[in-house]
Amino acid sequence: MAKQFALRTEYHQRMIDLAFLPALLGVARQSVAELELLRALIESLVRLCTFLTAYRPPAAEENATEVVNPQMVQLLELGVVDVILTCVRQDDQGVSSWAIGVMYEFVSRSPIMCSLWYLCMTREAAAAPAALTEVAQPENLRRVLAMFVSDNDAEAHYWSVALISRVSVLASTHRWIIHSPLPQAMAGVAEVLMPNSHLTLMSEMAGIILRLCHSIDVVPMMAKCPTIATMCFRLLTADAKSAHLSAIMAVINTTAMSCGFL
Repeated sequence: MAKQFALRTEYHQRMIDLAFLPALLGVARQSVAELELLRALIESLVRLCTFLTAYRPPAAEENATEVVNPQMVQLLELGVVDVILTCVRQDDQGVSSWAIGVMYEFVSRSPIMCSLWYLCMTREAAAAPAALTEVAQPENLRRVLAMFVSDNDAEAHYWSVALISRVSVLASTHRWIIHSPLPQAMAGVAEVLMPNSHLTLMSEMAGIILRLCHSIDVVPMMAKCPTIATMCFRLLTADAKSAHLSAIMAVINTTAMSCGFL
């Protein structure tokens, strides 16, 4: 029933006022094994969160200072990160896709909410390292990468690269990343972004490249991956100082271990 109301925009504000968001999250936490119900719950969460980010209060429009939405902060406090990470790992494509939608609403719409999300995600991973490891499984990374490749939205590019950057600290992801379409996709995005100097996104991509170029497992493969060398050269001309430094360190380390890199 809640899903039927969530499909209608005119009911969204009323549902939020009646505390549907924490209620939906609470039921989702107890319904992980019931995929059909879980899919409906997460879809409803996405629609209500989209409403919250699309319809800002008038005061927020007039004030240059960003207003953090209290309902979304409440979801973070109630453990939405834990629930969504569990849903992303589900085999059901509908559940995992809607869960990625919830992540998108948090990390792409507001710099402050993005910071809070990653703070919670980092804390969750520190408390249970297995959570981060499971997010880094190839089937889950493929879902994130699919949205990166198919979406022309710069915000979608940022959150998907930021998420892959977060899990690329695990050496187990490096072979998958180097053989995936990600390097080619990042090179294409970097070419478009260079004139606009999207510094944060460039820095995230540089972080991924640097980790790959310091990975004993994949450095010997770099001679067969010219896209990584191309990315390094593009990052060397970026305005972001951190991207500059990462590219320099990546080139030095890789050329020392793989003579065919450049």
